[in-house]
Amino acid sequence: MTSMWMPFSAYMQEALYGLNGYYMIDRNRFGKSGDFFTSAQVSPVFSELWASFVMQKVAEGEYRIVEFGPGDGDFAISLLTALLRMDDRMIHYAGIEVSPAGRERLADKLKVLRDKASDDRLDVSVYSSLDELQKCQPDAWDGCFVFANEWLDAFPCDVVRVSRNGLVESLWVSKTIETSPPSSDVAGPFQGEYLQTEWKISGDQKLLSYVNKWMVPLFQDYEEDRLVAEVSLESLAAVTQVVEKIHPGVMALVDYGGYTVDVIGEDRPNGSLRAFREHQLVDRFLDYQGQVDLTYDVDFSPVISLFQQLEYGTSLKKQGMFLVTQPFFEQVVNERAASDPSVYQAIKTLVLPGGMGERFFVLLAERGYQK
Repeated sequence: MTSMWMPFSAYMQEALYGLNGYYMIDRNRFGKSGDFFTSAQVSPVFSELWASFVMQKVAEGEYRIVEFGPGDGDFAISLLTALLRMDDRMIHYAGIEVSPAGRERLADKLKVLRDKASDDRLDVSVYSSLDELQKCQPDAWDGCFVFANEWLDAFPCDVVRVSRNGLVESLWVSKTIETSPPSSDVAGPFQGEYLQTEWKISGDQKLLSYVNKWMVPLFQDYEEDRLVAEVSLESLAAVTQVVEKIHPGVMALVDYGGYTVDVIGEDRPNGSLRAFREHQLVDRFLDYQGQVDLTYDVDFSPVISLFQQLEYGTSLKKQGMFLVTQPFFEQVVNERAASDPSVYQAIKTLVLPGGMGERFFVLLAERGYQK
């Protein structure tokens, strides 16, 4: 049989966003009964602390908040509820969610919240894309506050292997069912019962440029002859589009990962790519296209570099440090704990080392701000 192959990024695009993709079908993805937790599902305190931060950054005038990848709306509802309680200014919120089921659930929750509001201070809308937002509300969001939690890691990525001798290979996935396994010297790290992966020499100039800038310099500090990493050129393009189209005053991106030296290393011979279903890692996941969440650790170094090129000042902090240093941290936690003592345990998950507080980072990018 003659094999047909596609880049891993194309496989991941189809697996996540195709007709029967993981994010496109009506599936319970979040929380205990889903496949994973986000910080917003751990406790509403997460969103309430972000509300206090938004109040600091939007010191005057109306709130204009755009959230990318809001999912079912847990973060948005807690954030907006807190802002309505703490301030009397007008709030404009737009959620941009690619999942049809997610958009429907988000819209339903926002409608309930808006109907409960005692006045007309809440203006909410839901869109499938940034282009749709611009088409429906052109020029309405210039200078807005942009928030995105676990958005960057949801973009399709290529998997790249670079050798000390300069050889650069990218991972490809078979389109056809194989009747026998590939030879061990070319087989990729991820397999299925039917689909397989294979390393192929890369001629993609954008990938090669990325490798030369971010991966090759690591060989100065490592003894290994090969390094493997995920490269998401699409996520960098998406950040650029957000900046160029709506010119946010502040962008806050929260995700697991770190700097380049944190996410690429000798201890990760196959990179950080992984698949989850029902809170469990799934081995040999290729055959479960659309049934598992595919994710990887975000390399914030190229994202920071991109923001700086776009004339944004940046800061990167671990989530725990960011949350506990908010001026209203103790007040928000104690007020919530007065009616729900379990909040203290949730806060430990959000801020302490060994949990989300250490694995997640907060990247802030501010227009016109120089650190």
